[in-house]
Amino acid sequence: MASFGKKEGCETDKDKPLTTTEAFEAVAKGSMSPEDAADRLLEQDKKRGILIPRTAKFRNSIRSLLGLHRLVYDKNEALYIVSEDGEKLKYVFIKIRDKEVCLEAIRSNWKAIKYVPKELWDDKEVAIEMVSLWGELLEHVSERLRADEAVVRAAVTQNGRAMRFAAENFWGDKELVEIGNKTYKHRKQERP
Repeated sequence: MASFGKKEGCETDKDKPLTTTEAFEAVAKGSMSPEDAADRLLEQDKKRGILIPRTAKFRNSIRSLLGLHRLVYDKNEALYIVSEDGEKLKYVFIKIRDKEVCLEAIRSNWKAIKYVPKELWDDKEVAIEMVSLWGELLEHVSERLRADEAVVRAAVTQNGRAMRFAAENFWGDKELVEIGNKTYKHRKQERP
């Protein structure tokens, strides 16, 4: 007789033991909330009969690692904290880091760029915002956007050195090259 359901010896992801390291990685990737990870560790510790559960250690480690009491899961709260300091985007739950939140973070502090999900680097509006703040980021946008005149113009206007990352068809564009030369010389003269 065929048995449908859970086979003996087969474990689901929830049944498999979770190490503290795996819990940290899951929280960092956004596949598990810190609360869920801590609860799962606590449950495992109870099953094993461990008197001092790892949960308290885990929660305190997450707090100290992130510099917050908790990750931000609410979009309105995320918009508020990144408008004050864009680098706080790193504390926003990965699934909430959408275009609106990331653009607000970038406008507040260009260093937030390192916390922007890679799929947004292929978005024209996000790319223009990024290269307007730091032209050489043109190197990291998609090939499609390196061939987009608006994106290249924004990058070269900010820093002429960005021209080396533009699609080859722009290398002969006299107007863009002239803009690039002006901004490159201007940046060079600012150096002490």
